[in-house]
Amino acid sequence: YGTTFPLFVYSALHYLVIKPYLNKKRAEDTAAKAEELSAWLETQREEARGAITLMKESYHKIVNIEQGKGGLIVMQAWYGVFGSANKLIDVTIPLQCLVHSSRLILPDSTKVGMLGFYDMSYGEQKKLSVKYSFRNVMHEVIINDEDALRIPRQSHKIAGS
Repeated sequence: YGTTFPLFVYSALHYLVIKPYLNKKRAEDTAAKAEELSAWLETQREEARGAITLMKESYHKIVNIEQGKGGLIVMQAWYGVFGSANKLIDVTIPLQCLVHSSRLILPDSTKVGMLGFYDMSYGEQKKLSVKYSFRNVMHEVIINDEDALRIPRQSHKIAGS
């Protein structure tokens, strides 16, 4: 009994008191972090929307210039976690505003820090999908967040267009 009773008391305390307390504490910490992350995410979303609003005039000018010479026009661009509609953001305007001389070059680093982008799904693998027209021919490319992007490319051409 000298070893059985202390072992029994330890097990009872561990499973009936300590483990439930730690689980409750972990759940509270997770909820607090989720709330903090949600507030941060809303701030990032509003900053990105504000930046896009400011870019609209420049966007229209760049599109008109590129259309006039049959250059690069970003038709549609999405950034985020694909397969989850609420984790995608439209980045068509920010990308078109980065077009210079019918070229768009993005570095091989995360796109989160770029103007008009934000991290809508912290910790998840994101991708960038770009559908664009160059010389009136449709192209499409999907890259991982940390990959470089150089468009236009012949390899991005959509078959049959």
